This record gives sequence, C-alpha cells and structure tokens, in this order.
Amino acid sequence: MCAALKVPGTPAAKAFYGEHQALLKKQELIVKDDCRMILKALEDTLLTPQQRMTKIRPIANYLGSLDRDEVSSVKRAQFAFALEQDFELKK
Repeated sequence: MCAALKVPGTPAAKAFYGEHQALLKKQELIVKDDCRMILKALEDTLLTPQQRMTKIRPIANYLGSLDRDEVSSVKRAQFAFALEQDFELKK
C-alpha cells in the first residue's frame, strides 16, 4: 500500500490539486454515463448505422471539447505549480 502525499499548502498547489480532482470526477462520469450511452446506441439492433451515428456524434463532439478544456485547465494549474515550486516541466 502506498502512503498518500500531502498537498502543499500553497495557492498554486491547492489549485493544481483541485483542477486534477475535478478532471478525475469528470472522467469518471464520462465512463459511467457517456460511454454507456454510446454502447447502448451501438448495441441497439433496431437502429440503422445512420441512426446510431446520429445518437453518437453529439456525445463524441461533447467529449472531445470537454477533454481539451479540462486538460487545458489542469495544464495551466500544473504550470503555475511548477513555477511556484521551481520545477521544470518536460514536454
């Protein structure tokens, strides 16, 4: 078992932790809800391929934009934390 690391008490550390936790919660909802809806549409034998895509496309578009927005927020918070702690982020 691993011991949990304590989040430093600095504003940037708390912001980075908060953004990361928010991303994890959204990703959990994606797996539980959005992926379930996609699978349901794919498994529905009464739908034509076009009807399946009509159901899936809006979800996929939403997930794509969500991922970019959420990851960008985490990366900004990570960058601020790295600056504050004098870390160098490698790409």
